[in-house]
Amino acid sequence: MADVQNTPAPMPKPAPKKKVPRELAWVEQDGCTGCGVCIDFCPVENCIVPIPGQEFDTVNPLVEVVPDLCIGCKICVRECPWETIEMIPNSEFGKK
Repeated sequence: MADVQNTPAPMPKPAPKKKVPRELAWVEQDGCTGCGVCIDFCPVENCIVPIPGQEFDTVNPLVEVVPDLCIGCKICVRECPWETIEMIPNSEFGKK
């Protein structure tokens, strides 16, 4: 009879790696009105956030995308009423 208590516990499965999207959302600040529609439709919590410390004369704070959270789904691009969000290649994101 096998001794069950001395059997080592099975190794936990490694967490799946997040697939890096080929494109990420980019908010063009000149066209953003801060309406927040993109925030409402984004399926990832806190992926699109108000820019802190803004000194613009706008009622609503402008927004930006957190690149590490963007999954590249393009929902924000489709829903932005001002057409001010575009998808750019992941490799170009830091250059904008």
